[in-house]
Amino acid sequence: MGEQKKLTAQLAGSIAKTYKTYAAVLASVLRPFAQLKAEPSETKDAIAKVREIVKRLDIIATAWARASVRQAYESKRKEIGAAAKAVGNLDTGKEIYREGTIKQRAAKAAEEFIKVNASIMGTVSEFMTAYNQAFGAVEMAKQNEQIQAMNAGMAKVMEKKVGYYLARGYSEGAISRKLRSYLEKLVKGEDFIEINGRQYQLKALAENIARSELHEAYVEATIDECRKWDNDLVQMSRHDDPCELCAALEGMVFSISGSDEDFPPFDSTVSVQTAKGVVEVDPKAIHPMCEHSFNPVTRNILEAAGEL
Repeated sequence: MGEQKKLTAQLAGSIAKTYKTYAAVLASVLRPFAQLKAEPSETKDAIAKVREIVKRLDIIATAWARASVRQAYESKRKEIGAAAKAVGNLDTGKEIYREGTIKQRAAKAAEEFIKVNASIMGTVSEFMTAYNQAFGAVEMAKQNEQIQAMNAGMAKVMEKKVGYYLARGYSEGAISRKLRSYLEKLVKGEDFIEINGRQYQLKALAENIARSELHEAYVEATIDECRKWDNDLVQMSRHDDPCELCAALEGMVFSISGSDEDFPPFDSTVSVQTAKGVVEVDPKAIHPMCEHSFNPVTRNILEAAGEL
């Protein structure tokens, strides 16, 4: 396992573990509601507890971003520096260390986490709305098991589920069991984030964000270190079993300055033919959680390898 892969696994794993812990705390707050054991009046206190958890996650994620992005950037600078020496670029006329790059990259990483944290509140609010409607639906069923229509104010998140049960004359017990199953599934799975209609686990989403942000830090470090050594060309690494997009770019050489006539600029996109048609791909960020890296290379090395 390469140093970059090891470091990514370590850093992304640490924040993912933290989010898993807090997801369990969130679940403990919501579990009485999922079991239809809490009173609707208790939702306000529960939401306040969740808000405090979200604030804590904001602090933790920001601290992680500041420390981890710096560590990833500096580690990659050392790795690329050693590689640049190995390929024979010994011109150290440029001493580049962009403190601003690290801070901006860390701020962006923190912002991505904070967006996710904010969406937790939206999910919990929908959950509590669903709970209140579920609780009310059971009370309605007690009065009349043959209700054919729902209250017009029923929340969308429960609209189809509760409406379906009520319209078909389910008993109070059946409605309670089905609603409990729906809410318990949400809590047990810790799927507290909804993006484009899909639920995500906090742990998995945190790791995804971490890996993507660390990858961007590695790319920035590669560019800065190559400029320091006056090394304009970088080559994309090769992996076993790459995805369709990565497979098309593996081994490609790019010009950091964009001035080389034989190789595409590193800042440009590349047209890739896929099964679904042509896709424009940014080589620096092909897809989330991409583990490909870029290494300094020279024309002499490419010629010797028959790749020029």
